[in-house]
Amino acid sequence: MEENKGTILIVDDTPANIDILVEALRDDYEVEVVIDGYSALDLVKTNPPDLILLDVMMPGIDGFEVCRRIKADEATKDIPILFVTVMGEMKDEAIGLELGAIDYIHKPFSVPLVKVRVKNHMLLKQQKDKLEKSISILEHEKELLIQKAELGIMAGGLAHDISNVLLMSYLLELIPTQRPETDEQWQDVLKSIESVMDSIKLGSEIVIGFKNYLRDIGEAEAVVPIDNLLQAMDIYKLKFAGDFAKELEKGLPPIKCKGHQIKRVFTNLFVNAMQAVDGIENPKIFLKAWCQDCKVMVSIADNGHGIPDTILPKIYDERFTTKKSGTGMGLFMVKQIMMAHDGNIEVFSEPGKGSKFTVSFPAA
Repeated sequence: MEENKGTILIVDDTPANIDILVEALRDDYEVEVVIDGYSALDLVKTNPPDLILLDVMMPGIDGFEVCRRIKADEATKDIPILFVTVMGEMKDEAIGLELGAIDYIHKPFSVPLVKVRVKNHMLLKQQKDKLEKSISILEHEKELLIQKAELGIMAGGLAHDISNVLLMSYLLELIPTQRPETDEQWQDVLKSIESVMDSIKLGSEIVIGFKNYLRDIGEAEAVVPIDNLLQAMDIYKLKFAGDFAKELEKGLPPIKCKGHQIKRVFTNLFVNAMQAVDGIENPKIFLKAWCQDCKVMVSIADNGHGIPDTILPKIYDERFTTKKSGTGMGLFMVKQIMMAHDGNIEVFSEPGKGSKFTVSFPAA
Protein backbone atom coordinates (compact mmCIF):
# COMPACT_ATOMS: atom_id res chain seq x y z
CA MET A 1 0.00 0.00 0.00
CA GLU A 2 1.30 3.45 -0.89
CA GLU A 3 1.96 5.76 2.03
CA ASN A 4 -0.54 8.36 0.84
CA LYS A 5 -3.41 5.85 0.71
CA GLY A 6 -5.91 5.88 3.54
CA THR A 7 -7.85 2.91 4.88
CA ILE A 8 -11.62 2.61 4.46
CA LEU A 9 -13.78 0.12 6.32
CA ILE A 10 -17.01 -0.97 4.60
CA VAL A 11 -19.63 -2.41 6.95
CA ASP A 12 -22.51 -3.96 4.96
CA ASP A 13 -24.30 -7.31 4.85
CA THR A 14 -25.37 -7.09 1.18
CA PRO A 15 -22.82 -8.59 -1.28
CA ALA A 16 -24.01 -6.45 -4.19
CA ASN A 17 -23.48 -3.23 -2.21
CA ILE A 18 -20.05 -4.40 -1.08
CA ASP A 19 -18.99 -5.17 -4.66
CA ILE A 20 -20.00 -1.72 -5.90
CA LEU A 21 -18.24 0.13 -3.09
CA VAL A 22 -15.06 -1.94 -3.27
CA GLU A 23 -14.87 -1.51 -7.05
CA ALA A 24 -15.35 2.26 -6.71
CA LEU A 25 -12.73 2.76 -3.98
CA ARG A 26 -10.03 0.07 -4.17
CA ASP A 27 -7.82 1.95 -6.66
CA ASP A 28 -7.49 4.96 -4.35
CA TYR A 29 -7.68 3.42 -0.88
CA GLU A 30 -6.92 0.33 1.14
CA VAL A 31 -10.35 -1.26 1.63
CA GLU A 32 -11.44 -3.56 4.48
CA VAL A 33 -14.86 -5.28 4.56
CA VAL A 34 -16.97 -6.78 7.37
CA ILE A 35 -20.60 -7.90 7.18
CA ASP A 36 -21.94 -7.20 10.69
CA GLY A 37 -21.71 -4.66 13.46
CA TYR A 38 -19.85 -6.79 16.01
CA SER A 39 -17.08 -7.58 13.52
CA ALA A 40 -16.85 -3.87 12.72
CA LEU A 41 -16.37 -2.98 16.40
CA ASP A 42 -13.65 -5.64 16.82
CA LEU A 43 -11.75 -4.46 13.74
CA VAL A 44 -12.00 -0.79 14.68
CA LYS A 45 -10.43 -1.53 18.07
CA THR A 46 -7.51 -3.56 16.68
CA ASN A 47 -6.87 -1.73 13.40
CA PRO A 48 -8.73 1.59 13.27
CA PRO A 49 -9.44 2.80 9.71
CA ASP A 50 -9.31 6.37 8.44
CA LEU A 51 -12.99 6.36 7.45
CA ILE A 52 -16.00 4.05 7.81
CA LEU A 53 -18.88 3.44 5.35
CA LEU A 54 -21.56 2.02 7.64
CA ASP A 55 -24.82 0.39 6.63
CA VAL A 56 -27.77 1.22 8.87
CA MET A 57 -29.86 -1.96 8.57
CA MET A 58 -27.83 -5.03 9.56
CA PRO A 59 -28.44 -8.22 11.55
CA GLY A 60 -27.34 -8.25 15.18
CA ILE A 61 -26.82 -4.59 15.99
CA ASP A 62 -27.73 -1.87 13.53
CA GLY A 63 -25.49 0.87 12.22
CA PHE A 64 -26.81 3.44 14.66
CA GLU A 65 -25.66 1.35 17.63
CA VAL A 66 -22.30 0.65 16.00
CA CYS A 67 -21.84 4.39 15.48
CA ARG A 68 -22.82 5.17 19.06
CA ARG A 69 -20.26 2.71 20.46
CA ILE A 70 -17.46 3.93 18.21
CA LYS A 71 -18.11 7.56 19.16
CA ALA A 72 -18.31 6.65 22.86
CA ASP A 73 -14.78 5.22 22.80
CA GLU A 74 -12.05 7.84 23.33
CA ALA A 75 -9.67 5.85 21.11
CA THR A 76 -12.04 5.71 18.10
CA LYS A 77 -14.38 8.69 18.47
CA ASP A 78 -12.58 10.79 15.84
CA ILE A 79 -12.95 8.27 13.00
CA PRO A 80 -15.33 9.82 10.41
CA ILE A 81 -18.44 7.73 9.68
CA LEU A 82 -20.63 7.95 6.55
CA PHE A 83 -23.93 6.09 6.76
CA VAL A 84 -24.96 3.99 3.76
CA THR A 85 -28.73 3.60 3.68
CA VAL A 86 -31.91 3.42 1.65
CA MET A 87 -33.70 5.36 4.34
CA GLY A 88 -34.91 8.68 3.04
CA GLU A 89 -36.74 10.15 5.98
CA MET A 90 -35.16 13.27 7.45
CA LYS A 91 -35.59 12.01 11.02
CA ASP A 92 -33.43 8.95 10.29
CA GLU A 93 -30.65 11.11 8.92
CA ALA A 94 -30.93 13.39 11.94
CA ILE A 95 -30.46 10.39 14.26
CA GLY A 96 -27.23 9.44 12.52
CA LEU A 97 -25.87 12.97 12.56
CA GLU A 98 -26.72 13.37 16.23
CA LEU A 99 -24.79 10.17 16.95
CA GLY A 100 -21.70 11.68 15.33
CA ALA A 101 -21.84 10.62 11.67
CA ILE A 102 -20.61 13.25 9.21
CA ASP A 103 -22.61 12.36 6.07
CA TYR A 104 -25.03 9.98 4.33
CA ILE A 105 -24.68 8.03 1.08
CA HIS A 106 -27.99 6.81 -0.28
CA LYS A 107 -28.77 3.60 -2.16
CA PRO A 108 -28.89 2.98 -5.06
CA PHE A 109 -25.34 4.26 -5.38
CA SER A 110 -24.09 6.94 -7.70
CA VAL A 111 -20.46 5.80 -8.02
CA PRO A 112 -19.08 9.25 -8.99
CA LEU A 113 -20.91 10.78 -6.02
CA VAL A 114 -19.59 8.08 -3.66
CA LYS A 115 -16.02 8.72 -4.83
CA VAL A 116 -16.31 12.49 -4.49
CA ARG A 117 -17.82 12.35 -1.00
CA VAL A 118 -15.30 9.83 0.25
CA LYS A 119 -12.43 11.83 -1.26
CA ASN A 120 -13.62 15.06 0.37
CA HIS A 121 -14.03 13.49 3.80
CA MET A 122 -10.67 11.71 3.55
CA LEU A 123 -9.00 15.03 2.72
CA LEU A 124 -10.69 16.64 5.71
CA LYS A 125 -9.49 13.78 7.93
CA GLN A 126 -5.93 14.09 6.64
CA GLN A 127 -5.95 17.85 7.14
CA LYS A 128 -7.29 17.43 10.66
CA ASP A 129 -4.57 14.88 11.46
CA LYS A 130 -1.88 17.22 10.13
CA LEU A 131 -3.31 20.10 12.14
CA GLU A 132 -3.37 18.04 15.34
CA LYS A 133 0.23 16.96 14.70
CA SER A 134 1.27 20.59 14.14
CA ILE A 135 -0.52 21.63 17.33
CA SER A 136 1.23 18.86 19.24
CA ILE A 137 4.63 20.03 17.92
CA LEU A 138 3.82 23.64 18.82
CA GLU A 139 2.74 22.63 22.31
CA HIS A 140 5.97 20.70 22.75
CA GLU A 141 8.01 23.70 21.58
CA LYS A 142 6.00 25.95 23.87
CA GLU A 143 6.77 23.63 26.79
CA LEU A 144 10.47 23.78 25.96
CA LEU A 145 10.36 27.58 25.90
CA ILE A 146 8.54 27.63 29.23
CA GLN A 147 11.16 25.32 30.73
CA LYS A 148 13.96 27.55 29.45
CA ALA A 149 12.24 30.59 30.90
CA GLU A 150 11.73 28.80 34.22
CA LEU A 151 15.38 27.81 34.20
CA GLY A 152 16.42 31.44 33.89
CA ILE A 153 14.00 32.46 36.62
CA MET A 154 15.17 29.71 38.94
CA ALA A 155 18.84 30.49 38.31
CA GLY A 156 18.29 34.11 39.32
CA GLY A 157 16.01 33.06 42.14
CA LEU A 158 18.60 30.59 43.40
CA ALA A 159 21.17 33.35 43.88
CA HIS A 160 18.53 35.54 45.53
CA ASP A 161 17.37 32.80 47.91
CA ILE A 162 20.84 31.67 48.90
CA SER A 163 21.60 35.30 49.73
CA ASN A 164 18.59 35.31 52.06
CA VAL A 165 19.67 32.04 53.66
CA LEU A 166 23.15 33.38 54.32
CA LEU A 167 21.66 36.28 56.28
CA MET A 168 21.45 33.87 59.20
CA SER A 169 25.18 33.19 59.14
CA TYR A 170 25.68 36.33 61.25
CA LEU A 171 24.53 34.28 64.27
CA LEU A 172 27.72 32.25 64.04
CA GLU A 173 29.67 35.40 64.91
CA LEU A 174 27.56 35.94 68.01
CA ILE A 175 27.76 32.42 69.38
CA PRO A 176 31.35 32.76 70.79
CA THR A 177 30.27 35.92 72.66
CA GLN A 178 27.32 34.15 74.29
CA ARG A 179 29.00 32.69 77.34
CA PRO A 180 26.21 30.90 79.15
CA GLU A 181 26.14 31.17 82.90
CA THR A 182 22.63 29.79 83.36
CA ASP A 183 20.57 27.05 81.77
CA GLU A 184 18.35 29.71 80.20
CA GLN A 185 21.32 31.38 78.52
CA TRP A 186 22.55 28.00 77.30
CA GLN A 187 19.16 27.40 75.70
CA ASP A 188 19.55 30.71 73.85
CA VAL A 189 22.88 29.52 72.45
CA LEU A 190 21.37 26.21 71.36
CA LYS A 191 18.50 28.08 69.78
CA SER A 192 20.93 30.22 67.78
CA ILE A 193 22.79 27.14 66.56
CA GLU A 194 19.49 25.47 65.66
CA SER A 195 18.43 28.52 63.65
CA VAL A 196 21.67 28.50 61.67
CA MET A 197 21.25 24.78 60.98
CA ASP A 198 17.65 25.33 59.87
CA SER A 199 18.84 28.05 57.52
CA ILE A 200 21.49 25.75 56.06
CA LYS A 201 18.86 23.02 55.67
CA LEU A 202 16.54 25.39 53.82
CA GLY A 203 19.41 26.41 51.54
CA SER A 204 20.11 22.74 50.88
CA GLU A 205 16.45 22.16 49.96
CA ILE A 206 16.56 25.06 47.52
CA VAL A 207 19.74 23.77 45.85
CA ILE A 208 18.39 20.20 45.66
CA GLY A 209 15.17 21.46 44.10
CA PHE A 210 17.17 23.37 41.51
CA LYS A 211 19.36 20.34 40.74
CA ASN A 212 16.28 18.15 40.36
CA TYR A 213 14.80 20.66 37.94
CA LEU A 214 17.97 20.52 35.84
CA ARG A 215 17.63 16.74 35.70
CA ASP A 216 14.06 17.22 34.47
CA ILE A 217 12.81 15.49 37.59
CA GLY A 218 11.39 18.39 39.50
CA GLU A 219 9.91 18.36 42.96
CA ALA A 220 6.70 16.38 43.08
CA GLU A 221 3.54 18.14 44.19
CA ALA A 222 2.18 17.05 47.55
CA VAL A 223 -0.67 18.01 49.85
CA VAL A 224 1.01 20.05 52.61
CA PRO A 225 -0.42 21.76 55.73
CA ILE A 226 0.01 25.51 55.48
CA ASP A 227 1.55 25.60 58.97
CA ASN A 228 4.48 23.48 57.74
CA LEU A 229 5.16 25.93 54.92
CA LEU A 230 5.00 28.98 57.17
CA GLN A 231 7.67 27.52 59.46
CA ALA A 232 10.24 28.55 56.84
CA MET A 233 9.91 32.11 58.19
CA ASP A 234 10.80 31.06 61.74
CA ILE A 235 14.45 31.06 60.75
CA TYR A 236 14.37 34.74 59.84
CA LYS A 237 12.29 35.92 62.79
CA LEU A 238 15.38 35.72 65.02
CA LYS A 239 17.04 38.42 62.94
CA PHE A 240 14.02 40.71 63.24
CA ALA A 241 14.38 43.13 66.13
CA GLY A 242 10.83 44.53 65.95
CA ASP A 243 7.42 43.23 66.96
CA PHE A 244 6.20 40.15 65.15
CA ALA A 245 2.61 38.99 65.53
CA LYS A 246 0.63 36.32 63.78
CA GLU A 247 -2.95 35.19 63.56
CA LEU A 248 -3.54 31.73 62.08
CA GLU A 249 -7.09 30.51 61.68
CA LYS A 250 -7.62 27.06 63.20
CA GLY A 251 -8.34 24.10 60.96
CA LEU A 252 -6.91 25.57 57.77
CA PRO A 253 -7.11 23.13 54.85
CA PRO A 254 -3.83 22.01 53.26
CA ILE A 255 -2.72 23.04 49.78
CA LYS A 256 -1.33 20.98 46.92
CA CYS A 257 2.04 22.43 46.02
CA LYS A 258 5.75 22.04 45.51
CA GLY A 259 6.76 22.67 49.10
CA HIS A 260 10.20 24.20 48.72
CA GLN A 261 8.88 26.65 46.11
CA ILE A 262 6.12 27.92 48.42
CA LYS A 263 8.63 28.21 51.27
CA ARG A 264 10.60 30.50 48.96
CA VAL A 265 7.50 32.63 48.49
CA PHE A 266 7.01 33.11 52.23
CA THR A 267 10.67 33.68 53.07
CA ASN A 268 11.05 36.24 50.28
CA LEU A 269 7.97 38.16 51.41
CA PHE A 270 9.13 38.08 55.03
CA VAL A 271 12.67 39.23 54.21
CA ASN A 272 11.21 42.03 52.06
CA ALA A 273 9.04 43.08 55.01
CA MET A 274 12.08 43.18 57.30
CA GLN A 275 13.93 45.35 54.81
CA ALA A 276 10.86 47.60 54.45
CA VAL A 277 10.85 48.43 58.18
CA ASP A 278 14.59 48.91 58.42
CA GLY A 279 15.17 52.26 60.13
CA ILE A 280 11.52 52.61 61.20
CA GLU A 281 10.74 53.41 64.84
CA ASN A 282 8.82 50.52 66.44
CA PRO A 283 8.99 48.22 63.39
CA LYS A 284 6.19 45.68 63.12
CA ILE A 285 5.36 42.71 60.91
CA PHE A 286 2.01 40.95 61.05
CA LEU A 287 1.32 37.51 59.58
CA LYS A 288 -2.23 36.30 59.02
CA ALA A 289 -3.61 33.09 57.50
CA TRP A 290 -7.26 32.27 56.91
CA CYS A 291 -9.65 30.42 54.59
CA GLN A 292 -11.95 32.27 52.22
CA ASP A 293 -14.06 31.00 49.28
CA CYS A 294 -12.26 27.61 49.18
CA LYS A 295 -8.89 29.35 49.12
CA VAL A 296 -6.13 29.51 51.70
CA MET A 297 -5.10 33.14 52.18
CA VAL A 298 -1.85 34.34 53.74
CA SER A 299 -0.89 37.98 54.24
CA ILE A 300 2.34 39.57 55.44
CA ALA A 301 1.99 43.22 56.45
CA ASP A 302 4.54 45.75 57.67
CA ASN A 303 4.49 49.34 58.95
CA GLY A 304 7.42 50.39 56.78
CA HIS A 305 7.91 53.18 54.27
CA GLY A 306 5.39 51.80 51.80
CA ILE A 307 5.77 51.59 48.03
CA PRO A 308 5.37 54.75 45.92
CA ASP A 309 2.52 54.68 43.39
CA THR A 310 5.00 55.20 40.55
CA ILE A 311 6.87 52.03 41.48
CA LEU A 312 3.97 49.78 42.45
CA PRO A 313 3.12 48.59 38.88
CA LYS A 314 6.75 47.51 38.31
CA ILE A 315 7.48 45.48 41.44
CA TYR A 316 6.88 42.09 39.76
CA ASP A 317 8.98 42.94 36.69
CA GLU A 318 12.05 40.83 36.11
CA ARG A 319 15.24 42.51 37.39
CA PHE A 320 13.39 45.58 38.67
CA THR A 321 14.81 46.70 42.01
CA THR A 322 15.23 49.83 44.09
CA LYS A 323 17.92 48.28 46.29
CA LYS A 324 21.59 48.93 45.62
CA SER A 325 22.49 45.28 46.16
CA GLY A 326 19.19 43.85 44.86
CA THR A 327 18.86 41.39 41.97
CA GLY A 328 15.30 42.27 41.00
CA MET A 329 14.43 38.55 41.07
CA GLY A 330 12.61 38.18 44.42
CA LEU A 331 9.07 39.36 43.68
CA PHE A 332 9.37 38.34 40.04
CA MET A 333 10.12 34.77 41.14
CA VAL A 334 7.33 34.89 43.75
CA LYS A 335 4.84 35.91 41.05
CA GLN A 336 5.95 33.10 38.73
CA ILE A 337 5.69 30.48 41.49
CA MET A 338 2.19 31.65 42.45
CA MET A 339 1.04 31.51 38.83
CA ALA A 340 2.45 27.97 38.46
CA HIS A 341 0.36 26.93 41.48
CA ASP A 342 -2.87 28.51 40.16
CA GLY A 343 -2.53 30.99 42.99
CA ASN A 344 -2.56 34.75 43.16
CA ILE A 345 -0.63 37.56 44.83
CA GLU A 346 -1.90 41.06 45.59
CA VAL A 347 -0.33 44.06 47.26
CA PHE A 348 -1.80 47.02 49.07
CA SER A 349 0.62 49.78 49.99
CA GLU A 350 0.32 53.28 51.35
CA PRO A 351 3.44 55.45 51.36
CA GLY A 352 4.50 56.23 54.91
CA LYS A 353 2.21 53.60 56.44
CA GLY A 354 3.41 50.27 55.12
CA SER A 355 2.57 47.44 52.74
CA LYS A 356 0.61 44.22 52.82
CA PHE A 357 1.20 41.31 50.44
CA THR A 358 -1.56 38.70 50.25
CA VAL A 359 -1.17 35.33 48.52
CA SER A 360 -3.97 32.86 47.91
CA PHE A 361 -3.94 29.16 47.01
CA PRO A 362 -6.71 26.74 46.01
CA ALA A 363 -7.47 24.59 49.04
CA ALA A 364 -6.62 20.93 48.48
